[in-house]
Amino acid sequence: VERFTELAPVAIEELSRRSMLMHGDIRADNMFFSGDELKVVDFQLSAKGCGATDIGYLVSQGIPTPDRTGRDEGLVREYVDMLAG
Repeated sequence: VERFTELAPVAIEELSRRSMLMHGDIRADNMFFSGDELKVVDFQLSAKGCGATDIGYLVSQGIPTPDRTGRDEGLVREYVDMLAG
């Protein structure tokens, strides 16, 4: 937190190097699951940008505040570990 203002511009630059299609409003009521299949709807806010934005939005909207409070770093680490396999 102390170095946020110093490191934020670096992080934004790095995250912006690879743009992709962002949903823009990814949340549970825009996703439909059937077995192993996923359908996503409501692309009216989609744009080109950093895909991590969608992940951050989904996590922040999908986990109740009391369950997330004080666990942000651990949740991000768990997500990255799962991606790394």
